[in-house]
Amino acid sequence: CAAEAMRQASWGSTAGQAGLHVEASAAPLLDTKAADGCTALHHACREGHAQVVHVCLLHGSSGTIPTLRGELLPLALAAQAGHCACAHQLLQSQSQDVDSVDSRGRTSLMLACEQGHAPMVRLLLEARASPDVRSADKGPCHTALEYAKRASSFGSGQKGGLDCARLLKLSWREKQRAAALAVAPAA
Repeated sequence: CAAEAMRQASWGSTAGQAGLHVEASAAPLLDTKAADGCTALHHACREGHAQVVHVCLLHGSSGTIPTLRGELLPLALAAQAGHCACAHQLLQSQSQDVDSVDSRGRTSLMLACEQGHAPMVRLLLEARASPDVRSADKGPCHTALEYAKRASSFGSGQKGGLDCARLLKLSWREKQRAAALAVAPAA
């Protein structure tokens, strides 16, 4: 089945190496979930296989299907793992809202900050992700900046968390400057 071949390729290396040729009639099967609740697109985003993401999207795979428990969308999986090429493919396809939330109210930006993935944070901010969204999570963090600060105080994400916090603060300053210019009287 084409969907199973695509799912296996998403666990492997690239679409080219797997020799994938998805027939148009098999394209709807790409959104079929495996036993783990993920589609081929979910697997490709989590594992960082941008070529497989491209092929999935080219053949109509949906970026708006959450995992089995309704948790993470493909963009969130790519953001959490720091796979910028996969996220870029999804954002270019305009297959989902950059500020979509998971079952706990977390955005892809929050997940990238939580893991200290500064390049991903930059990509999401350039795609107009809002750092102002507040999560419904009952944990200690409710904004992307709080997730970044938390990452900067724990283990391997320390430097990345600091870089994420800097990017968010810079984004906030630019937003404030643009707002000030918009209301400033013309000279």
